[in-house]
Amino acid sequence: MPGLLSESSAEQAVAEMNSKYAILSSDEVAERILANESRTLLIDCRSLFAFTTVHIKGAIHVNCSSIGRKRLLQGKTKLKDLISSKEGKEKYISSSIQSFIVYDDLTSTEDFTSSKSAICIVLQTLSKEGKDISFLKGGLKEFCKNYESLCENASSRACDVVTPSNDFTLTATERCEPRPRGPPASAILPFLYLGSEEGAADEELIDRLAITFILNITEMCPNFFSHRPDMHYKQIKINDSYQEDIGKHFEEAIRFIDEARANGNRVLVHCHAGVSRSATVAVAYVMKHLGLSLNDAYNLVKEKRPSISPNLNFMGHLLKYEKNRKNAE
Repeated sequence: MPGLLSESSAEQAVAEMNSKYAILSSDEVAERILANESRTLLIDCRSLFAFTTVHIKGAIHVNCSSIGRKRLLQGKTKLKDLISSKEGKEKYISSSIQSFIVYDDLTSTEDFTSSKSAICIVLQTLSKEGKDISFLKGGLKEFCKNYESLCENASSRACDVVTPSNDFTLTATERCEPRPRGPPASAILPFLYLGSEEGAADEELIDRLAITFILNITEMCPNFFSHRPDMHYKQIKINDSYQEDIGKHFEEAIRFIDEARANGNRVLVHCHAGVSRSATVAVAYVMKHLGLSLNDAYNLVKEKRPSISPNLNFMGHLLKYEKNRKNAE
């Protein structure tokens, strides 16, 4: 299999990595953070979705999707170009930064047995750039187990956080009641996809489905790839609550979806779980676009994505939308 080494070669690669880069324990990294060590920068090599769920305080994110790794290996891009935020880029190029600590979920030496693993490529790239590099032994999982207070969520609302797909366990204060969840993205119409934050953060999925318009129906979820010139975003900040007037946003959302359709593009409508807010918008769109009743539109969307379950308040707004459409005919 390309990128994988034989057992003897793997052992050699591990030994080479261990000799080339310093290994820091969780205690050593925590000591630097608590000492406000401004000359050291932490680099997170996991997916953007995982990073926005939880990361070490002060860390920046490098988007190491398969496309990004390939471009790095081919020399077609630089590491700074894969940093996900403007603030992160500024930190990375700062002259005050003298050393870099790289981590992923587990950061075990097994990661170095694949020449195409994200952490391996990032370490090699930093080395070529002449940086002083080390990696965190045990990765984020080990660090957060020992230093929970030094790990932070990008979202300030615990129940807006979707549990990562790996085996990392959130702390008690970050846990929510489990939500029904479908796949990251479900095709509702040939040009319309309904999904979750996980789908919106999966760049490989977005590219594979040829999605270039993304309608974000959340308050807290970032527009993950807004830095890409080919991506078009609209964010409508809505809570999944019984007080939210989601109906007043239907026409704005429908116009954005129609813009994508008219230009021959595909659009993803998402919230955090792809169950309530985004599902409500998708049903409203299907009602108008196909001229269907609420019942028929709901059943169509439900057939394509069985996990949908708009809250009762949102269902009330859909009933009102149906009534207003009938009155306007």
